[in-house]
Amino acid sequence: MNRKHLIIVPFITVIITGCSIPEQTVMTEKPVQVPVLQKYEEFQKDTVSGDTVSLQPDTITLPQAIKLALLHSPELKVYSYNLRAWDAEILQQSLLPNPEAGLELENIAGGKDYRGAGASEITLSVGQLIELGKKREKRTRVAALSGNLAAWDYESKKLDVYTRVLKTFYNILALQEQLAQSRRLLQLAEELSLSIEKRVLAGASSPAEQARAKIEVERAAMTVESIRYQLKAAHAALAATWGDDIATFRAAKGSISIPDQLPDLGSLKLLLVQNPDLKRMEAVRKKREADIALQKALGVPDPVISFGYRRLNEISTNAFVAGVSIPIPYFDRNQGNIKKAQIFYQQTEAEKQALQITLSNRLTLLYQRLKDLQSQAHNLHDKIIPQAEGSLDILRQGYREGKYSFLEVLDAQRSLFAAYTRYLQIQSEYRDTVSSIERLTGQSLTTVAGNNQ
Repeated sequence: MNRKHLIIVPFITVIITGCSIPEQTVMTEKPVQVPVLQKYEEFQKDTVSGDTVSLQPDTITLPQAIKLALLHSPELKVYSYNLRAWDAEILQQSLLPNPEAGLELENIAGGKDYRGAGASEITLSVGQLIELGKKREKRTRVAALSGNLAAWDYESKKLDVYTRVLKTFYNILALQEQLAQSRRLLQLAEELSLSIEKRVLAGASSPAEQARAKIEVERAAMTVESIRYQLKAAHAALAATWGDDIATFRAAKGSISIPDQLPDLGSLKLLLVQNPDLKRMEAVRKKREADIALQKALGVPDPVISFGYRRLNEISTNAFVAGVSIPIPYFDRNQGNIKKAQIFYQQTEAEKQALQITLSNRLTLLYQRLKDLQSQAHNLHDKIIPQAEGSLDILRQGYREGKYSFLEVLDAQRSLFAAYTRYLQIQSEYRDTVSSIERLTGQSLTTVAGNNQ
């Protein structure tokens, strides 16, 4: 091997050895889907075994609505682009710095023997920055861990979409029940009005009672119309979760009944570890740890190795040149950025503890609200509504026999409707609270209650 090769080989070897990053240095832990969403892992498919997901169902079920939202949600599409952008960022950070080409002319346009270009020296060179301290590895890992944070944000957003679908769907079910009860009230008002009309013709009641009865019919009809508009708006809100402007389904199919059993609060608090916002904090810790390693590596100066060809016109010969330059880390050793990265790392634990406390307190408040709603619902269903129905039947029968006044019947009728309305509102609030708890725990409350039995 001649001297030329002895100069070229080390330069090429240094470049080649830095051209790849071992795969294990950039591998990171990807987010695991929260349990409550695991049964919808096949949501990417339009057809799931035994359950066809259609964009235009006549009657929609909760699983269908969830799958449609997870598949077509505009919000989730935005996050998917973000994930792809981070993949591109990881690629960018893994690339080698570009080499530099140089051209240098010496000994030209001088005096005496150096006039013109007869004694000139022309040097063509190529230089390459050699990154020490595994900088490329470490910045690629930082990019990968930042991409993991985006992936956790995506999981949180999926859970947000899931929760929104639950709340909207159960609101629709409650409004459907409320519409049915309002129509029943309208029917009762019409029957009572017809009965009074007969009594007026028979001279047993005054025309004033007939006028009041007609007003009650109009009031009941207005309530029916109002609930219909609310239901139409709720349909549109549900369709919006999968990106449709208009709801093509006509009704939602499901139940908003309140169960007798609830899981205990302690079991639910143990599930907070599944909260994606809390699990994201571990990814934050790893990313900030990688930030420290990168900033320390950036404090190591990087040499530039160059190799070139030189033409010496004065003696009509050629030569090769090689060189190296390296910054002297006298003033700037990146010490400020290292310190900042270390402070942010120390901050991570405080952020995690604060989030844990916030989630635990919110879960406690929601759970107590759930217990209160459950108690109210059972009281209304088992006591108040049956008593109100019985009272109305007695008063209606007594009114026909002349024992009670029209106003007593009307008051009983309104009381029954108010009790039904409150019962449906409580059912809706209960389901809304359940959805919020499932957002915190990442687990279906029904599943947790079943496991505790």
